[in-house]
Amino acid sequence: MLWYFFSKKMKKIIHTIEETATIPKPAFQLVLPTICLRGNWDDDLIQAFDGSHSYDDETKIMISRIGEFIGNKVGVDSIQEMAKWPITTSIQVGVLHLILNHNLPQNNSGQGLFPTNEQQQMDQIMGPTQCCDVGIYAHVHHQLYRYTSKERLILNPGSVGEPYDGWNIHQTNLRARYLLLTIDDEGIADLDYRRVTWNVQEERDRALNEELPYKEMYLRHLENGRNFIHDQPFLAQINHDHNYLQEVINYSKSRKH
Repeated sequence: MLWYFFSKKMKKIIHTIEETATIPKPAFQLVLPTICLRGNWDDDLIQAFDGSHSYDDETKIMISRIGEFIGNKVGVDSIQEMAKWPITTSIQVGVLHLILNHNLPQNNSGQGLFPTNEQQQMDQIMGPTQCCDVGIYAHVHHQLYRYTSKERLILNPGSVGEPYDGWNIHQTNLRARYLLLTIDDEGIADLDYRRVTWNVQEERDRALNEELPYKEMYLRHLENGRNFIHDQPFLAQINHDHNYLQEVINYSKSRKH
């Protein structure tokens, strides 16, 4: 997820989406974010590159194989830098104090902040000791504008190209989603949730011409917007067809010293 903060004296680009998920390294380098937060898929990538990620179900095999592939593409320096990223931070912009999380302040995974959760769960975004005015998070791949029980703002910019919407007509809308947040001396001056069309066919053609693990899963996602990372039967067939489990086992053994 990308957040852009605008004020009279500063512009910040905040990156909180997992590199493992959707942003290739060249595009990420062009964005040049000023703040990076480590997501749960980043943790998976770090473990997979190290050969220490578990592979006891079909999804974990997929994560391990993709993490190995991406890790070797971006290189050890990028992996080590990613490992230093925090999962939460706080900043002041103008008069506002903001907490920025990948998910919860103490946990970058799980469904504690899923958009349809009860109010008490959503209040966790601020943390027990935080006195922030606005909480912004990523992780759930939904655009969101909501309040805590104390009426502090909760914002989520959504996903750039990979929404996780339960309602089908929203799920098939793959427009890139992000948030432009303008802050002035009085507080929030504007909230602009964007949905931008991008060339899906060009991305499909690019993927077809690349040697990518789980290419068939990605191509199907581009066709219908569905996410298949927890579809065990579908992944089991792919893992079987490409012998990915054995590849993961071999890689894991090769990384052990």
